[in-house]
Amino acid sequence: MKEYVDEALIFINSNKELAIVAVVVLLGIILLILRRNSSDQNVVEEDEVSSKALEDSLESVTVDEIKQKSPTEPKVETEKEETNEVDDLEAIEPKLNTFVYDNGDKEEFYMVNGERHGNAVYSWTNGDKVEFEYINGKRSGNAIRYRLNGDTVNFSFENGKKHGKAIYYRTNGDREEFNYANGIKSGKGSYYCSNGDREDFFYVDGKKKGLGKFIFRNGDYLKYNYILGQKQGDATYYFSDGDREEFIYENDVRNGKATFYYANGEAENYFYINGVREGKAFHYDTIGNRTKFFYIRGQKEGDAVLYNKDGTKEEFIYKNGKKI
Repeated sequence: MKEYVDEALIFINSNKELAIVAVVVLLGIILLILRRNSSDQNVVEEDEVSSKALEDSLESVTVDEIKQKSPTEPKVETEKEETNEVDDLEAIEPKLNTFVYDNGDKEEFYMVNGERHGNAVYSWTNGDKVEFEYINGKRSGNAIRYRLNGDTVNFSFENGKKHGKAIYYRTNGDREEFNYANGIKSGKGSYYCSNGDREDFFYVDGKKKGLGKFIFRNGDYLKYNYILGQKQGDATYYFSDGDREEFIYENDVRNGKATFYYANGEAENYFYINGVREGKAFHYDTIGNRTKFFYIRGQKEGDAVLYNKDGTKEEFIYKNGKKI
């Protein structure tokens, strides 16, 4: 080793200029090597920093964000459509409207998509009102009408018209049950009185028509006919003890000739005027005798004559319905 060093020193001493050049070249090579090593270290460090940043970025991104950013994910369009549907629903906000008719009646309702939809109230100028519902522009479902006097009517709408069973409740405890067909009262109906009496009848084109029957709680019953909503023509009242009365209705009022048949076979003829027995009357017993008398405001009053079968007669007076 010493021999190499000595030779080098001899060479340097004899070739100083060449030695300086060699040293400079050597130093340049060493410097270049040092710079290269430093550059490789920086690249490694930069790579480590970039990898760490990428990991942190991935950890901060949620699954939903990844799905939204993925160009091949088909759910992006679906979620957008759902969002639009929600926006549409929020835009369809029911709006309360009030419409006043020429006659003064008023209707309050909601509008959705240009159609009446939801709860509504129709108020009459007389104080009555009805609560109902619109579905897609048509009155539908259950409804209740409130009358100013406290009565209520429960019914239903179908395709914009009253249809099906209805019940009219009166404040006195009475109620009427009937049916609507396409907005018109139709078919069998019944009226229930709070005292237990009941009437059965039929509606035709919105009016009571045909056979009617009133059943009293004591067992009596009355049969008659309705024409255009009023009792008209022949009628018969049947008593539970076997008696019966035949008379005539004119516009719901008893008018004209009537006959009362007793269960024991006797009979009586008289007249009704505006629902009250008035004028001359005859009573026939079972053995052929007859009595002539007068009704005044529904009671037997004044002179009376009994015509016996044998031709004799007896005169007497009625007062307040009693023979004196």
